[in-house]
Amino acid sequence: MNKLMIRGVLVFVLSVLIGCRSFSPIQEEPLRPMAQNYRGTLSSSDCVNVEVSLFLGKDGRFALQKYYQSGEDGLKTTAEYGQWRRTAEKLVLTGFNGEKRYFRPKNSNELEVLDSDGKPLKFRNRHQLIAIDEPRMKAPVIIWQPVTYHTRVVIFS
Repeated sequence: MNKLMIRGVLVFVLSVLIGCRSFSPIQEEPLRPMAQNYRGTLSSSDCVNVEVSLFLGKDGRFALQKYYQSGEDGLKTTAEYGQWRRTAEKLVLTGFNGEKRYFRPKNSNELEVLDSDGKPLKFRNRHQLIAIDEPRMKAPVIIWQPVTYHTRVVIFS
């Protein structure tokens, strides 16, 4: 009987000691919202530098504008619009035409351009966009969405 009581007391003491063990809380880094405006200069395959401005709307829409020299035509501007979403490792821009572009947030104010498969580019100089405080788009940004109109025609006679 004494052995049984000693074992019971030992189990109780060990349980209390294990329960009282102090664990240091895990320091989780707070999720910071992404910047809304990015800008950078990227080089293209035909050795022309392309200036890029990216606007990320809070509603999940984006506007990506590119400015580049086009031979004798001067400065040419193109724009893409669509939806954006962020995963744990990537920022995915999906244009209204279904084309996807991938970026990787490097820190709180940089985006690294990824290839069409979402993998890092194999160039010496990495293509990056830097966060800016205010949009500096050269033309007004109009984020549009394809709309289908349904009409009914009523003829009175």
